[in-house]
Amino acid sequence: MLLSRLARLLRRAFNRILPRARALDDPTTRQVEELLSRSYLEGQRAGRLFHAHSLGLPKEVNRAQLRSIRIRAREHALAFSSQLTTSIKAGKVSRIQAQNISGVSARLGVWHGQDDAASDSAAEAGAPWKRWIRVFPRKVHRDYHDALEGMALPEKELFVLPGGPNAGAAVYGPRDWDRAQAGEWANCGHALQYLRQVSANDFEFKRFQRN
Repeated sequence: MLLSRLARLLRRAFNRILPRARALDDPTTRQVEELLSRSYLEGQRAGRLFHAHSLGLPKEVNRAQLRSIRIRAREHALAFSSQLTTSIKAGKVSRIQAQNISGVSARLGVWHGQDDAASDSAAEAGAPWKRWIRVFPRKVHRDYHDALEGMALPEKELFVLPGGPNAGAAVYGPRDWDRAQAGEWANCGHALQYLRQVSANDFEFKRFQRN
Protein backbone atom coordinates (compact mmCIF):
# COMPACT_ATOMS: atom_id res chain seq x y z
CA MET A 1 0.00 0.00 0.00
CA LEU A 2 1.25 3.48 -0.89
CA LEU A 3 0.78 5.04 2.56
CA SER A 4 2.62 2.20 4.30
CA ARG A 5 5.62 3.20 2.18
CA LEU A 6 5.63 6.65 3.78
CA ALA A 7 5.45 5.02 7.23
CA ARG A 8 8.44 2.81 6.40
CA LEU A 9 10.46 5.76 5.12
CA LEU A 10 9.72 7.82 8.21
CA ARG A 11 10.53 4.93 10.55
CA ARG A 12 13.92 4.61 8.89
CA ALA A 13 14.47 8.34 9.41
CA PHE A 14 13.50 8.05 13.10
CA ASN A 15 15.74 5.01 13.53
CA ARG A 16 18.69 6.97 12.13
CA ILE A 17 18.14 10.14 14.14
CA LEU A 18 16.73 9.15 17.54
CA PRO A 19 19.79 7.13 18.69
CA ARG A 20 21.82 10.29 18.08
CA ALA A 21 19.47 12.23 20.36
CA ARG A 22 19.70 9.62 23.12
CA ALA A 23 23.50 9.68 22.89
CA LEU A 24 23.69 13.36 23.84
CA ASP A 25 24.77 13.06 27.48
CA ASP A 26 25.57 16.75 27.89
CA PRO A 27 24.19 18.53 24.83
CA THR A 28 25.97 21.65 23.68
CA THR A 29 24.49 24.20 21.32
CA ARG A 30 26.56 22.88 18.42
CA GLN A 31 25.53 19.26 19.06
CA VAL A 32 21.87 20.22 19.23
CA GLU A 33 22.17 22.28 16.04
CA GLU A 34 23.73 19.33 14.21
CA LEU A 35 21.07 16.92 15.52
CA LEU A 36 18.15 19.12 14.53
CA SER A 37 19.58 20.00 11.15
CA ARG A 38 20.09 16.31 10.42
CA SER A 39 16.60 15.43 11.65
CA TYR A 40 15.06 17.95 9.25
CA LEU A 41 17.17 16.60 6.36
CA GLU A 42 16.16 13.01 7.18
CA GLY A 43 12.50 14.07 7.07
CA GLN A 44 13.05 15.87 3.79
CA ARG A 45 14.63 12.77 2.28
CA ALA A 46 11.77 10.51 3.39
CA GLY A 47 9.14 12.99 2.25
CA ARG A 48 10.75 13.56 -1.14
CA LEU A 49 10.98 9.83 -1.87
CA PHE A 50 7.31 9.30 -1.09
CA HIS A 51 5.71 12.40 -2.56
CA ALA A 52 7.87 12.46 -5.68
CA HIS A 53 6.80 8.88 -6.38
CA SER A 54 3.15 9.73 -5.66
CA LEU A 55 3.19 12.76 -7.97
CA GLY A 56 5.40 11.35 -10.73
CA LEU A 57 8.42 13.56 -10.03
CA PRO A 58 12.14 12.70 -10.05
CA LYS A 59 13.18 11.42 -6.65
CA GLU A 60 16.32 13.60 -6.69
CA VAL A 61 16.14 17.36 -6.20
CA ASN A 62 18.18 19.81 -8.27
CA ARG A 63 20.99 21.98 -6.92
CA ALA A 64 18.82 25.02 -6.27
CA GLN A 65 16.28 22.90 -4.39
CA LEU A 66 19.03 21.23 -2.37
CA ARG A 67 20.50 24.61 -1.45
CA SER A 68 17.08 25.79 -0.24
CA ILE A 69 16.58 22.61 1.80
CA ARG A 70 19.95 22.99 3.51
CA ILE A 71 19.21 26.62 4.38
CA ARG A 72 15.87 25.66 5.91
CA ALA A 73 17.50 22.82 7.86
CA ARG A 74 19.98 25.28 9.28
CA GLU A 75 17.25 27.79 10.15
CA HIS A 76 15.20 25.06 11.83
CA ALA A 77 18.21 23.99 13.91
CA LEU A 78 19.22 27.51 14.93
CA ALA A 79 15.71 28.48 15.99
CA PHE A 80 15.43 25.66 18.49
CA SER A 81 19.02 25.33 19.70
CA SER A 82 19.29 29.00 20.61
CA GLN A 83 16.09 28.79 22.68
CA LEU A 84 17.31 25.66 24.45
CA THR A 85 20.74 27.08 25.22
CA THR A 86 19.20 30.25 26.64
CA SER A 87 16.91 28.17 28.87
CA ILE A 88 19.85 26.08 30.17
CA LYS A 89 21.95 29.14 30.97
CA ALA A 90 19.00 30.73 32.77
CA GLY A 91 18.52 27.57 34.82
CA LYS A 92 15.05 26.96 33.42
CA VAL A 93 15.80 23.37 32.35
CA SER A 94 18.36 20.84 33.53
CA ARG A 95 20.80 19.07 31.25
CA ILE A 96 18.68 15.88 31.47
CA GLN A 97 15.59 17.84 30.55
CA ALA A 98 17.51 19.41 27.69
CA GLN A 99 18.44 15.94 26.45
CA ASN A 100 14.81 14.81 26.56
CA ILE A 101 13.63 17.96 24.82
CA SER A 102 16.29 17.45 22.14
CA GLY A 103 14.92 13.96 21.46
CA VAL A 104 11.34 15.18 21.12
CA SER A 105 12.48 18.04 18.92
CA ALA A 106 14.48 15.68 16.71
CA ARG A 107 11.31 13.68 16.09
CA LEU A 108 9.39 16.85 15.29
CA GLY A 109 12.26 17.91 13.05
CA VAL A 110 11.78 14.78 10.94
CA TRP A 111 8.07 15.57 10.63
CA HIS A 112 8.83 19.20 9.79
CA GLY A 113 11.18 18.10 7.01
CA GLN A 114 8.63 15.62 5.69
CA ASP A 115 5.86 18.20 5.67
CA ASP A 116 8.05 20.71 3.83
CA ALA A 117 9.10 18.07 1.30
CA ALA A 118 5.43 17.29 0.68
CA SER A 119 4.51 20.92 0.00
CA ASP A 120 7.66 21.42 -2.10
CA SER A 121 6.74 18.41 -4.25
CA ALA A 122 3.16 19.63 -4.59
CA ALA A 123 4.33 23.03 -5.77
CA GLU A 124 6.75 21.45 -8.24
CA ALA A 125 4.03 19.17 -9.63
CA GLY A 126 1.34 21.84 -9.60
CA ALA A 127 -0.86 19.49 -7.57
CA PRO A 128 -4.11 21.37 -6.83
CA TRP A 129 -5.51 19.00 -4.17
CA LYS A 130 -4.54 17.75 -0.73
CA ARG A 131 -5.88 14.90 1.40
CA TRP A 132 -5.66 14.37 5.18
CA ILE A 133 -4.22 10.88 5.70
CA ARG A 134 -3.12 8.65 8.57
CA VAL A 135 0.49 7.45 8.44
CA PHE A 136 1.08 5.97 11.91
CA PRO A 137 -1.29 4.44 14.49
CA ARG A 138 -2.52 6.98 17.02
CA LYS A 139 -0.59 7.60 20.23
CA VAL A 140 -3.06 10.15 21.55
CA HIS A 141 -6.76 9.66 20.88
CA ARG A 142 -8.11 12.59 18.91
CA ASP A 143 -11.32 11.48 17.21
CA TYR A 144 -11.72 14.97 15.80
CA HIS A 145 -8.45 14.46 13.90
CA ASP A 146 -9.59 11.01 12.78
CA ALA A 147 -12.83 12.55 11.48
CA LEU A 148 -10.78 14.38 8.85
CA GLU A 149 -9.08 11.23 7.49
CA GLY A 150 -9.68 10.91 3.77
CA MET A 151 -11.00 14.44 3.31
CA ALA A 152 -9.70 16.13 0.16
CA LEU A 153 -9.67 19.90 -0.33
CA PRO A 154 -8.25 22.33 -2.86
CA GLU A 155 -4.65 22.99 -1.83
CA LYS A 156 -5.29 26.56 -0.67
CA GLU A 157 -8.36 25.74 1.45
CA LEU A 158 -8.12 25.07 5.19
CA PHE A 159 -9.38 22.12 7.20
CA VAL A 160 -11.63 23.01 10.14
CA LEU A 161 -10.99 21.03 13.33
CA PRO A 162 -14.41 19.65 14.36
CA GLY A 163 -13.57 19.22 18.05
CA GLY A 164 -10.94 19.34 20.78
CA PRO A 165 -9.34 22.33 22.51
CA ASN A 166 -9.01 24.19 19.20
CA ALA A 167 -12.48 23.33 17.85
CA GLY A 168 -13.34 25.53 14.89
CA ALA A 169 -9.71 26.37 14.16
CA ALA A 170 -8.90 26.43 10.46
CA VAL A 171 -5.57 24.70 9.73
CA TYR A 172 -3.64 24.02 6.56
CA GLY A 173 -2.99 20.43 7.63
CA PRO A 174 -1.57 18.29 10.44
CA ARG A 175 1.17 20.05 12.44
CA ASP A 176 0.12 23.48 11.26
CA TRP A 177 2.85 25.21 13.25
CA ASP A 178 1.22 28.64 13.18
CA ARG A 179 -2.53 28.08 13.60
CA ALA A 180 -2.80 25.53 16.44
CA GLN A 181 -1.24 25.03 19.86
CA ALA A 182 1.61 22.54 20.30
CA GLY A 183 -0.64 20.08 22.16
CA GLU A 184 -2.79 19.81 19.06
CA TRP A 185 -0.12 18.36 16.82
CA ALA A 186 2.23 16.64 19.30
CA ASN A 187 2.33 12.87 18.59
CA CYS A 188 0.04 13.37 15.59
CA GLY A 189 0.34 10.48 13.12
CA HIS A 190 -1.39 12.24 10.23
CA ALA A 191 0.06 13.96 7.17
CA LEU A 192 -1.02 15.51 3.89
CA GLN A 193 -0.92 13.69 0.57
CA TYR A 194 -1.04 15.97 -2.45
CA LEU A 195 -3.01 14.93 -5.51
CA ARG A 196 -3.09 15.89 -9.16
CA GLN A 197 -6.77 14.95 -9.32
CA VAL A 198 -9.54 13.66 -7.06
CA SER A 199 -12.45 11.28 -7.53
CA ALA A 200 -16.19 11.63 -6.99
CA ASN A 201 -15.77 9.69 -3.73
CA ASP A 202 -13.66 12.51 -2.33
CA PHE A 203 -16.48 14.97 -2.93
CA GLU A 204 -19.03 12.58 -1.41
CA PHE A 205 -16.84 12.34 1.70
CA LYS A 206 -16.46 16.11 1.88
CA ARG A 207 -20.22 16.63 1.57
CA PHE A 208 -20.93 13.99 4.26
CA GLN A 209 -18.45 15.60 6.65
CA ARG A 210 -20.02 19.04 6.29
CA ASN A 211 -23.61 17.89 6.81
